[in-house]
Amino acid sequence: MVATIEANSNDKLRETDMTAKFEIYKGKIGDFHWRLTHTNGRVIAKSGEGYTTKVNAINGLNSVKGNATNAAIEDRTLKCK
Repeated sequence: MVATIEANSNDKLRETDMTAKFEIYKGKIGDFHWRLTHTNGRVIAKSGEGYTTKVNAINGLNSVKGNATNAAIEDRTLKCK
């Protein structure tokens, strides 16, 4: 369980089930990777590279967690002429 602040709830904390989790795993050649997995088992995101150490993989996923909270959304589906 994770404590979260729900919008429009007078900032009350309540425990909610996690809908996703980060996983660290070893690749075929012994390098380390991370992936974000939904509770249904589907991979939502994963590291684009392998890391030589587990610490570096954890640093990579923490970078994503920290930098993605305010990331802009860019629509690249618009056709350019």
